[in-house]
Amino acid sequence: MKSSTEPGTLITQRLRHLIVLAALPLFTHWLMQAPVEPIFYGDSNRHVVTSIFFRDLLTDLPLSHPRQYAEEYYEQYPALGLLVWPPLFHGACGFLMLIFGTSAGVARSLVAASFVSSALSVFRLTKKAGNEETATAATILFSILPIVFSYSRDVMLEMPTLALVLLSVESFTGWLEENRSRSLYAASVFAALAALTRFDAVLLIPFYACMLTFHRKWRQLICRHTIPAVVVAVVMLAPVYAVILKEAGQLHLRQASESVGGSVDGTPNALFAAKNLTFYPMALVEQCGWLTAMLCPAGLLIALMKPGRNTQSVFFSLAVATYVTFTPLAELRSRHAIYWLPSAAWFSVVAVKWCIDQLSGCTSRTVSSSPEGGTSVRSGRVVFVNAIVYSILFAATSRASLAQPSWRVEGYSAAAEFVLRNTEPGDKVFFDGWWDGNFTYHMRHLDATRSRYVVRGDRLLYDFVCIPSTDFQQHVETEQEMLQALSDANPVYVVIENPQFYETIEIAERLRKLIASMPEVFEPAQTIPVKTTLESFPRFELQIFRFHRHQAERALTQRTPE
Repeated sequence: MKSSTEPGTLITQRLRHLIVLAALPLFTHWLMQAPVEPIFYGDSNRHVVTSIFFRDLLTDLPLSHPRQYAEEYYEQYPALGLLVWPPLFHGACGFLMLIFGTSAGVARSLVAASFVSSALSVFRLTKKAGNEETATAATILFSILPIVFSYSRDVMLEMPTLALVLLSVESFTGWLEENRSRSLYAASVFAALAALTRFDAVLLIPFYACMLTFHRKWRQLICRHTIPAVVVAVVMLAPVYAVILKEAGQLHLRQASESVGGSVDGTPNALFAAKNLTFYPMALVEQCGWLTAMLCPAGLLIALMKPGRNTQSVFFSLAVATYVTFTPLAELRSRHAIYWLPSAAWFSVVAVKWCIDQLSGCTSRTVSSSPEGGTSVRSGRVVFVNAIVYSILFAATSRASLAQPSWRVEGYSAAAEFVLRNTEPGDKVFFDGWWDGNFTYHMRHLDATRSRYVVRGDRLLYDFVCIPSTDFQQHVETEQEMLQALSDANPVYVVIENPQFYETIEIAERLRKLIASMPEVFEPAQTIPVKTTLESFPRFELQIFRFHRHQAERALTQRTPE
């Protein structure tokens, strides 16, 4: 008979186990329509365009004038996130684009790989705290949590950051347990890489403090490797963070203290505001679904009351570190607390396991009087109870994930194709709308020659920071000034989203009326309906007009534009 410990059998068992772990998340993803164009709020397309920038940077290598190169690139493709986010993800994705091309699919694949890495880290951490059965359940639950489900499908930085944070968590936990210096250095490197992906990685500092406190191992820091490990992280971060602080430090400080992205509930955001205290606990329903949100605090209390709490210290510490890091900040978004979702999954499984143990105890007492077959009946009923309870948990969580809006959008690619087909190298195209970054992405992705220029309406005619209510500036006042600005820019085509589907900007609405009133200047060329699964937005289309500069100048000379 073949032993279950033989290498071949172990490999088969692990492969089968991996398939089981992947089955439910993959099935859930399969049920939902996949994204087409990189639309996820306003960030996704900018992550993709910034990645393409790094791809082009690695191709051109402008070593003598990198700043000038970046500024000129932004003038041509004004959808970059340089200095808004640290550059690691974009740089890594840009390198992959050298091999696989400039498709948004490359960036999505990197996010998907980060999701897999996160799930594997969750499995390893939960297996240490429990056993393979509870680790499997916690990993599946983590994989299908609504916010994890959403952020593993689109190009956002939360999932790559979470993957690196969890690798640092694993390494630091290993160092505490075994005091191996290589684990300490690995924790330092992964922490620095996470901080080079998103600023959120600062939560690792309170996490380390919590772990040292739980295990009463502050003295372990007194060793010859601690300072060098810190120096490694500082050396990796200092050059990048120095540039970000110099060029965009005020913006980031303002974001933390007042939130330039606006308020989610209509009330003013502020640093240390009273409403911050309950925001993230209340966001658990959005993050996890109602059932997991109910089970998580129950499991936390059960874990606190049970002996051997130190085995679960990593989950206590992640929860505490996430809360104390993001609660004081003015920017309140449920996605910021994605880092405590491994804890939420684990504590939910702890609560479920406790319920199963109680139910199994009842069934055990029911069959204990049976003189024969009592053990097999009891075992069968335990399996049955496990199957029913976990099926309910996974089904409820999957339903919550599938209820999330699918950011599936089509139409911008067709608009870019039309413009590229009917323009020459060096030509400009003017775009006004909320998803300018998506249009800009396609203008670059579909143009291997990199020879067209995109002019944004919210740079030429008006401007604001993140949302119109923050630092709105209007560069033109009258229709004549608007027409003059367009004439000076001299685009071959003008592309607009019509109607404005997100928020109506008055000057942008006046632009649409101007275009409609002057067909001799703005000749209708093409109309492309935008298909979207986002039911909260009204139907709209992309209208493409041929811009006739000589007619605009004649109108300006006659001073008759209305």
